Amino acid sequence: MIFAIALPAAGASYGSLGRVKTNEWYEVDLTALVTTSGTYSIRITNPTGNGADYATKEGAAGTAPQLVITTAG
Repeated sequence: MIFAIALPAAGASYGSLGRVKTNEWYEVDLTALVTTSGTYSIRITNPTGNGADYATKEGAAGTAPQLVITTAG
């Protein structure tokens, strides 16, 4: 396990949601990020300060983020 004292700098942006609503699911296409086999880290931020919260896998039942992988072929 790795713990960071400070967040790493943000890299390239692969999506933007605009305004979000409570209890809604949102999708971001990460095809441009995942170009080869390997380990990838994804940072989700809320630059607007509008009070949006994002759940982790340890959050309430039914609110954990999901990674859906669709392969070609």
